[in-house]
Parts: sequence; structure tokens; C-alpha cells
Amino acid sequence: MNWLARLSDASRRDFAFGALTLALPGGGVVPVLLISLLAGGFLGAFNGLLVWKLRLPPIVVTLGTMSIYRGVIYLLSRGAWVNENEMSPAFTAFPRLELLGLSLLAWLSILLVAAFIFALRRTRLARDLYAAGGNPHAAEYSGIDAGRAQFIAYTICGAIAGLCGYLWVARFAVAYTDIALGFELSVIAACLIGGVSIAGGTGSAVGVLLGCLFIGIIRSALPLVGISAFWQMFINGAVILVAVLLSARQRDRQGQTLEARA
Repeated sequence: MNWLARLSDASRRDFAFGALTLALPGGGVVPVLLISLLAGGFLGAFNGLLVWKLRLPPIVVTLGTMSIYRGVIYLLSRGAWVNENEMSPAFTAFPRLELLGLSLLAWLSILLVAAFIFALRRTRLARDLYAAGGNPHAAEYSGIDAGRAQFIAYTICGAIAGLCGYLWVARFAVAYTDIALGFELSVIAACLIGGVSIAGGTGSAVGVLLGCLFIGIIRSALPLVGISAFWQMFINGAVILVAVLLSARQRDRQGQTLEARA
């Protein structure tokens, strides 16, 4: 029962994946991957239920629950950090594995992008999501359950977010409550630049990939030319506003074109 005592003590201190590998060093990476996927999927499903059953705005639910989850984690962990010396070698080595000259993180990114390119073009769920985002009322009349489609999408995205959380922690070998704080703005900017409408109905995996590359280049280039972190925040906000304005104008033009044809 020594391992159980160690697990209980680690849970009281940290409530993190790194503490789990410290308590069960022989467990390997598979339990951590499963826990991260299940935990992320569960939290994403909760968000999806709020959008589906209570008809709450998705962006409000996402930002609101993000703050709630961060607060709960802080209360449970009491602000404690998990450092590299508290993580097992297998935990930190998994994202750094290399295959054919590329790291595991790169291969996972390629596989996820390829999977979403296929899914958004070939699956019924993707068509339902596009229809629900473009015109929810018309989608309902067509027999599409927009709330159910959003619930599935939230669950899938939550599971992927949970996996990314583990990969982030293992890659940088540190876990704390404020990890990736403010990163959501960069994600929103990348999606908007990639052609995703904040109202839903438009967007592609390739466009989001290009948006991520653009944001990554900007974030890497600005410090090299001596631009401070405060100006970087200003530029990120300006990019989001410009992308929203362009998206709104594009939707207005599409609506005017349809009305003219009618």
C-alpha cells in the first residue's frame, strides 16, 4: 500500500499529472494520456451541455468556464508548482521523441491537421456544424440538431485540449495554475485570420493552420526587432479586431449577393 500513500500525498500537494507520475513511476505514459483525454473531454462536454441545453452563447460559455476551471485548479492545488524533479523521465520524454527527423509534437500536429481536413470535408457532423453555424433556424427546419452537433464538437475539442495540456507540461517540464494564461487570445486571432467566422458557419482546417503559422511568426519576430511584450498584446488585439471586421464585411457581402439573386 506504499504506492497508495504516495499517491494520496501527491494528490493533496499538487493535483497534477506530474504528481501522478511521481506517485506511480511504473505506470508509464498511457494512464496520463487517458486521464488527460478523459478529463478534457468531460470538461468540454460540460461546456457543450451549457450551450446545447441552456442556449447560452458559445463564446461566453468558453471564457466563463475557463475562468472557473482555473479557479478550481488553484483552490485544489493551493498554487503549488510541479517541477521537473517531480516528474518521471517517461512523462517528460514522451513529447521529445523523434521519428524520421521530426519530434512527436510535430507528428501529432500533422496527424490532427490531416484528420480535421478529412473530417470537415467528408463527415456528416461537419456538414451539420457548418449548417448550424451559418443559419441555426434553417438547420433546425432541415432536421439538424444544432445543439447536439455543438455538444459533440465541444467534447472533441475538450479532449484535444486535455491532450495538449499534458504535452505542454511535459515539453516545458513545469506545471502551475497560470500556465498558458492569455494564450486564448492568440488562438482566437489565429482562427479569425484563418477565415473562421466568430458567428460560425465558415472556416477550414487549412485556414486555421495558416493562421497559426502567421501568429507564430509574428510572436517570434516581434521580440527579435525589439518590440516589448505590451506592444505585442496591442498588436494581437488589433489583429483580432481587423479579422472580425473583415469577417463581418464578408458575411454582409454574401448576404447582399444572396438577396440580389433572390
